[in-house]
Amino acid sequence: MTKYGIVAVGSQLFLYFGTTFLVEVVDFPSNIAYCICLSFIYLVNYCLLAKFVFNIESNHAALLRYIMALCIFWIINNLVFSGWVVLLAIPYRLAVLINIAMI
Repeated sequence: MTKYGIVAVGSQLFLYFGTTFLVEVVDFPSNIAYCICLSFIYLVNYCLLAKFVFNIESNHAALLRYIMALCIFWIINNLVFSGWVVLLAIPYRLAVLINIAMI
């Protein structure tokens, strides 16, 4: 459980600070920065959770199921984030925190 907690907290911190860095320093639009960080987190989480937390070997069927779920949740997560920022005019940092709380 400790390994899972470390991966989860590290992921959420990376999402917040990575998005902030890409927006403030690199000057990316907030929704693109969020998409980039979220995509990176999803891929890294799969590798870390499968190998170090759940101690399973990845196979093609599991990877395919994960990719399908990843795509669905990636789309939903990014649509919700864009809704906060674009439709409700919530500042992107607050929108990231709201999405993190919802995950």
